[in-house]
Amino acid sequence: MNNSNMLSENTLNTALRRLGYTKEQLCYHGFRGTCTTLLYETGWPKDMVERQLAHVQTNQVRAAYDHAQYIEQRTRMMQSFADYLDSLRDGGSVIPFKKRA
Repeated sequence: MNNSNMLSENTLNTALRRLGYTKEQLCYHGFRGTCTTLLYETGWPKDMVERQLAHVQTNQVRAAYDHAQYIEQRTRMMQSFADYLDSLRDGGSVIPFKKRA
């Protein structure tokens, strides 16, 4: 995918607003943060998660040599995440937060 095929963050935030969510309730970037956290907490390797988020390698030496895209592994990772979301939609085990005193 090249940059001309990418959706902007504003496009996705506008869609959320049309669904009735205010910017105080929900924003597109929050989905990225939630997804990243869940992928790390379920054991997916950092390289795959960061590549999925289209983050640029900050180590210049590594960036010069590592051009791996991890397509097969990322496909499995995202299917696993989709399965998790489906399980929540279908009544999977959701752990409720305790109210603070």
